[in-house]
Amino acid sequence: MSNFTRVYFPGLGIDFDLPSVAFTIGSYDIHFYGIIIAFGFMLAVLYGGRMAQVAYEPGRDDGCAHLGYGLRYRLRSGILCDF
Repeated sequence: MSNFTRVYFPGLGIDFDLPSVAFTIGSYDIHFYGIIIAFGFMLAVLYGGRMAQVAYEPGRDDGCAHLGYGLRYRLRSGILCDF
């Protein structure tokens, strides 16, 4: 197994070898795909937090009850399960 991955863009005429291991901490190898997945998860958490702040309306008495409205509608209308 090679420690490098060949990346090429035939339409652009660009090709290069990318090492599969970004860096090593002790005896643990940190791979590029792990960094990309962690970065994507971090962006999703930040985006979700921002959207939760936008959806929050100060002064509502129901707290987080509005989050379940869509699920309750689907349950009542039989979309998720047929009563």
